[in-house]
Amino acid sequence: LKRFWKITDSTNTENIINWLDKMPDPDIICFQEFYNNDVSLIENTIDEISERKHLPYFYTNPLFWDTYNGFFGVSTFSKFPIVESGPLVFGDSIYLNRGVFVDLKIKKDTIRVLNIHLHSMTIRIDTTDTLNAFIKPFNNALIILQKLKEGFVTRKMEIEKIIQFINSSPYKVIVCGDFNDTPYSYTYQQLNKVMENSFEKAGTGFGFTYNKFPWAIRIDHQFYDKKLRAVQFQVFSDNKYSDHYPTQSGYILEKK
Repeated sequence: LKRFWKITDSTNTENIINWLDKMPDPDIICFQEFYNNDVSLIENTIDEISERKHLPYFYTNPLFWDTYNGFFGVSTFSKFPIVESGPLVFGDSIYLNRGVFVDLKIKKDTIRVLNIHLHSMTIRIDTTDTLNAFIKPFNNALIILQKLKEGFVTRKMEIEKIIQFINSSPYKVIVCGDFNDTPYSYTYQQLNKVMENSFEKAGTGFGFTYNKFPWAIRIDHQFYDKKLRAVQFQVFSDNKYSDHYPTQSGYILEKK
């Protein structure tokens, strides 16, 4: 695969599409948080991305928001024909814990691409004045610990289901996603047992992907089948339009 883009949490639609215009056309783009509104000139994002980046094939597992006359979901674009596709619902939240798979016909081969968004900890501390100076930090510490525990347990369940799906695939697999977990996590280590990581094999530097506090973490990953070969990996930390930086990886279908 010549180029494989991932953009997460695309909250600034127009700026991101304009940024994409300046980049070389990719073969595949994966969005973990994607919004489309057919009646909006700016947010008719399916048509905008498909036409501008020459990506005629598209699949999403949407959550329909009738109030906004559009939908939000995990979405994948491709220049290669999609021969099979489907949703991946592996979490207990209808909002974020989900993904999609697409089987892409690439010359004489077929590649299965998983686009996933794992459970977020969504840690929010109490900044009100309703608690006294002693209780507030203690209360916030309890909230953080509970969220960390909840996130670990939930993502453990999610990654185990994803690995089962990978092992059952008749095709070579690429996994692209917002994992909300670092390379030291159970989630990362379990997947790394059955797949290669693109940054580890083809990246340079630290590869940090989060554009908010605590900043210096890598929680967005691309994994690939050991029968493939990663030849390039890059994080676009100059793109400030999302709270996650876009990443790019290039793959060769067969190892030499």
